[in-house]
Amino acid sequence: MPNQEFFMSELSVADHAPDVTLPRDGGDTVSLADFRGQKVVLYFYPRDDTPGCTKEAIGFTEMAASFAAAPASFAGDAAPPAS
Repeated sequence: MPNQEFFMSELSVADHAPDVTLPRDGGDTVSLADFRGQKVVLYFYPRDDTPGCTKEAIGFTEMAASFAAAPASFAGDAAPPAS
Protein backbone atom coordinates (compact mmCIF):
# COMPACT_ATOMS: atom_id res chain seq x y z
CA MET A 1 0.00 0.00 0.00
CA PRO A 2 1.45 3.39 -0.90
CA ASN A 3 2.35 5.81 1.84
CA GLN A 4 -0.79 7.93 2.33
CA GLU A 5 1.31 10.94 3.37
CA PHE A 6 2.68 11.01 -0.18
CA PHE A 7 -0.79 11.56 -1.57
CA MET A 8 -1.41 14.39 0.88
CA SER A 9 1.90 16.17 0.25
CA GLU A 10 2.31 19.08 -2.11
CA LEU A 11 5.37 19.00 -4.32
CA SER A 12 6.73 21.79 -6.46
CA VAL A 13 8.52 21.41 -9.77
CA ALA A 14 11.99 19.90 -9.23
CA ASP A 15 11.22 18.81 -5.64
CA HIS A 16 12.48 15.38 -4.74
CA ALA A 17 9.54 13.03 -4.35
CA PRO A 18 9.38 10.77 -1.30
CA ASP A 19 10.49 7.21 -1.92
CA VAL A 20 7.26 5.32 -2.50
CA THR A 21 6.42 1.90 -3.87
CA LEU A 22 3.36 1.66 -6.10
CA PRO A 23 1.49 -1.25 -7.72
CA ARG A 24 2.32 -2.09 -11.33
CA ASP A 25 0.29 -3.89 -13.96
CA GLY A 26 0.59 -7.64 -13.55
CA GLY A 27 0.86 -7.57 -9.76
CA ASP A 28 4.47 -6.33 -9.46
CA THR A 29 5.46 -3.10 -7.79
CA VAL A 30 7.68 -0.22 -8.85
CA SER A 31 9.60 2.01 -6.47
CA LEU A 32 10.93 5.48 -7.07
CA ALA A 33 14.20 4.15 -5.63
CA ASP A 34 14.48 2.09 -8.84
CA PHE A 35 14.94 5.39 -10.71
CA ARG A 36 17.37 7.07 -8.31
CA GLY A 37 19.68 9.42 -10.20
CA GLN A 38 17.33 9.59 -13.19
CA LYS A 39 14.68 12.07 -14.24
CA VAL A 40 11.19 10.70 -13.71
CA VAL A 41 7.76 12.03 -14.64
CA LEU A 42 5.21 10.56 -12.25
CA TYR A 43 1.58 11.35 -12.98
CA PHE A 44 -1.59 10.46 -11.14
CA TYR A 45 -5.13 10.15 -12.39
CA PRO A 46 -8.35 9.90 -10.38
CA ARG A 47 -9.57 6.40 -11.35
CA ASP A 48 -8.53 3.41 -13.45
CA ASP A 49 -10.46 2.33 -16.53
CA THR A 50 -12.06 5.67 -17.33
CA PRO A 51 -11.92 7.60 -20.61
CA GLY A 52 -9.85 10.33 -18.97
CA CYS A 53 -7.15 8.04 -17.58
CA THR A 54 -6.96 6.13 -20.86
CA LYS A 55 -6.56 9.34 -22.83
CA GLU A 56 -3.89 10.61 -20.44
CA ALA A 57 -1.94 7.33 -20.56
CA ILE A 58 -2.07 7.31 -24.36
CA GLY A 59 -0.80 10.90 -24.41
CA PHE A 60 2.18 10.03 -22.22
CA THR A 61 2.89 6.93 -24.32
CA GLU A 62 2.83 9.02 -27.50
CA MET A 63 5.48 11.26 -25.92
CA ALA A 64 7.75 8.31 -25.00
CA ALA A 65 10.41 9.29 -27.57
CA SER A 66 10.57 12.83 -26.15
CA PHE A 67 10.96 11.47 -22.62
CA ALA A 68 13.69 9.08 -23.79
CA ALA A 69 15.54 11.99 -25.46
CA ALA A 70 15.42 14.02 -22.20
CA PRO A 71 16.34 11.32 -20.88
CA ALA A 72 13.48 10.66 -18.48
CA SER A 73 11.25 7.74 -17.53
CA PHE A 74 7.54 8.11 -16.90
CA ALA A 75 4.94 6.25 -14.89
CA GLY A 76 1.32 6.78 -13.90
CA ASP A 77 -0.84 5.58 -11.05
CA ALA A 78 -4.46 5.91 -10.03
CA ALA A 79 -5.45 7.48 -6.76
CA PRO A 80 -6.41 4.87 -4.17
CA PRO A 81 -10.12 4.10 -3.99
CA ALA A 82 -12.04 5.95 -1.31
CA SER A 83 -12.82 3.85 1.76
